[in-house]
Amino acid sequence: MVTGAAGGIGRALAKRCAAAGMKVVLAGVNEERIRQTVSEFEETGAQVLGVKADVSQAESVLSNWQIQSNCI
Repeated sequence: MVTGAAGGIGRALAKRCAAAGMKVVLAGVNEERIRQTVSEFEETGAQVLGVKADVSQAESVLSNWQIQSNCI
C-alpha cells in the first residue's frame, strides 16, 4: 500500500513498485485523483487497486487494510 499515491513522492514510489512487477494498492484522500492514477497505471499493464484512505484516521486505515488483504 502506497499512501499519497495520486501525486508527488507517493505516486513516484507507486510507479516504481508497479514497474518492478509488484501488485500495488494506491491510497489517497482524493478519490477522483486516485481513480485517474489507477487508470494511467493500468494502461501500462500494472496490477493496481485504488482506495480512498486517510491515514490520519485509524478506521480508514483498518478498513482499507482488510480490503487489500482480500484482493492481493
